[in-house]
Amino acid sequence: MTFLAALRCDRIDAPWFIEGPIDGESFRTYVAQVLLPTLRPGDIVVMDNLGSHRSKAVRQIIRSAGAKLFFLPKYSPVSDLAVFLQLAKRGLARLLVLEKADFPKLLAQQLRGSHDHY
Repeated sequence: MTFLAALRCDRIDAPWFIEGPIDGESFRTYVAQVLLPTLRPGDIVVMDNLGSHRSKAVRQIIRSAGAKLFFLPKYSPVSDLAVFLQLAKRGLARLLVLEKADFPKLLAQQLRGSHDHY
């Protein structure tokens, strides 16, 4: 299972789960159907250099919302995003033993800092 989401200053947005690894087609689907409706003119989208992120179609979809798109340098130092993702992965490791149907709800609770499900 792969989890994709947008990290805003104040929340996690556009969460999406897919079975298996991400590829170009599934990432374009995520951007067009899940991320795009949440984007507003002036939003800034920052992505790493994964090949599926750099496609012309993905760039066009994001820019069609009036959002600006930036890519991290290929070898950037550890960023706040990387630190957040590392912490989220540690917290999510405990959730992986749960039923798939409960996973999205419990992930949302984990990301909000709610631990009442333990």
